[in-house]
Amino acid sequence: MRYIESLKEKMGNDPLLAVRTSLVILDKKGHILLKKGRDGMWSLPVSFMELDETAEEAGRRAVKEETGIDIGELSLLGIFSGKKHFQEMSNDDQLYPLTINYCTTDILTPLPLEEWDESFRVEFFAIDQLPSSVNLHTKKVIHHYGASFY
Repeated sequence: MRYIESLKEKMGNDPLLAVRTSLVILDKKGHILLKKGRDGMWSLPVSFMELDETAEEAGRRAVKEETGIDIGELSLLGIFSGKKHFQEMSNDDQLYPLTINYCTTDILTPLPLEEWDESFRVEFFAIDQLPSSVNLHTKKVIHHYGASFY
């Protein structure tokens, strides 16, 4: 069981403070990598940190698990925290995330050619041609750091 899941099990629906990483991955054209989840929303790779890993390790793990690619060097974009980033989930979980946002152009492996299942896709998009169903966190990162990507 992952750390965040064990916390939620103990805390029920009480608010949690949780550390997570978020990754902006850009290809050589400056297009941003997004993943489409089972909920139909497009997002950046995001992962909660485990007790035994660094923020960078959590970020690389998230990218590998969620996109199938390996990445190298990361640059810190910044950190989101505080009440303006509070999230209430559809299952009534309440979360105050401390999100460490990274950026990389250091893509070590190509995107997998096949989709993992019909509800999951990974694709690069031009920043000015994003799909309409982008999740709130991804919109905040792109709006806040957009010019910093380059």
